[in-house]
Amino acid sequence: MSLINEASTFGDVTVSTVGAQLRRAGQPTCIRGSLSGQSGDFDAQLARLDAPGEAMLALHGLSFHRDPPSLLGPGDVADMRGFWIATGRRAADGGRRFVWVDYESVVPGFTMEYTLGNGVVREVTHTMVLRGRAQDSLGPGDSGSPAVVTQSGSRLIGMYIGGDGINAYVIPSWQLLYPPNYGVNTGEKWVLA
Repeated sequence: MSLINEASTFGDVTVSTVGAQLRRAGQPTCIRGSLSGQSGDFDAQLARLDAPGEAMLALHGLSFHRDPPSLLGPGDVADMRGFWIATGRRAADGGRRFVWVDYESVVPGFTMEYTLGNGVVREVTHTMVLRGRAQDSLGPGDSGSPAVVTQSGSRLIGMYIGGDGINAYVIPSWQLLYPPNYGVNTGEKWVLA
């Protein structure tokens, strides 16, 4: 969403899975966080898949345990030593490229610069991110990649949103699954299923 006018309804944009060729998997929804340049900005957007089977293609080999499948709050990172960023890039063996990140800390009120689609640079302040040091390079195309416990998935740590190639910043999963971050204030609860 940060590369396109954030006021757009994205009716002409599709979500695709990457493999031997791009294949349509779904469409973005209007349920998304705001990048207004104020505290509490949230760089995430939901998409609706065309068919349930597309989820397995989108996960590209990742699966999650049920007890629980994601971090539930800051207490879950107390003993965490690191996590994998499951990039969308292809590894030498043809599978998904993983980058190990040594976990360092929770950073409240984290501000970073975003260049929007119209060339405007805006400072965006996230309520909270996880910070770590990547053991290999991460680049701009890796934004949106899941951060996971193991290379098979196991438990969702969060979503990689950027960094400087070494320092990696991740929106924690308990923030990704909190509807008010997307402007949804109906009282519903979201879980990773």
